[in-house]
Amino acid sequence: MMMKKENCLQYFVWMFSILLALQIQGCNSSELDYYEGNRGLYFERYRFASLEEGYMRSDTVKLVLSHYPGVNEIRHPFKILLIGDLLSEDTEYDMKRIDSLSTATEDMVSLSDKLLFKKGVVADSLWVTIHKDKVKDEKEYCVVYQLVDNENFGLGYSDCTIIKVWFSNSISAPLWWNDEVVNIFLGEWSQEKFEALVMATGILTFEGLSATEKRLYSLQLKHYIEENNLPMTVPAY
Repeated sequence: MMMKKENCLQYFVWMFSILLALQIQGCNSSELDYYEGNRGLYFERYRFASLEEGYMRSDTVKLVLSHYPGVNEIRHPFKILLIGDLLSEDTEYDMKRIDSLSTATEDMVSLSDKLLFKKGVVADSLWVTIHKDKVKDEKEYCVVYQLVDNENFGLGYSDCTIIKVWFSNSISAPLWWNDEVVNIFLGEWSQEKFEALVMATGILTFEGLSATEKRLYSLQLKHYIEENNLPMTVPAY
């Protein structure tokens, strides 16, 4: 029995040594890439949302266009990260649209004509623009873009090169209009009340607001409703 235990211990020591050697070799390779000035880009895949929600995908987004009343161009940022030396000047990178995975027409969605990663930073934003006036129905659409290498950048991580945007014109309550908002601040959701909130306050969401701020905006909406004699109520007082 003792021999079996000793053999088992030797086996684990041997395996640990191999794994440690591989890890060191990988670190050395990464350091070599960095100091030789090789640069790569990749998209942030997850972000920490909150203690309740935990980590959420950040390379995929779903947008409901009706949640942006009065806004014709809806812009969403994706976080893009640099591997390697910082840039001394803004430098161009390339993206391509994957038509086989996209259902949106090209006039519905666009990127900037020239994509530049800013100098002196390790993280930047790629902005995707949805042209609301080009989306005529309530069908859900998708567009998929992928990073491609060029003379300035390689690909940082092969599984972090794609971003997806899902969007629709459907009429539905935003997720932040939850039970607390219904019972304490704004009352039951309707598209008309949501548009009145935007007109009265200029805000599109209660996300990230304190209870005091939510009450303030709710009272502004209440005043707007009373002034314009609108057929809706707000519980905030």
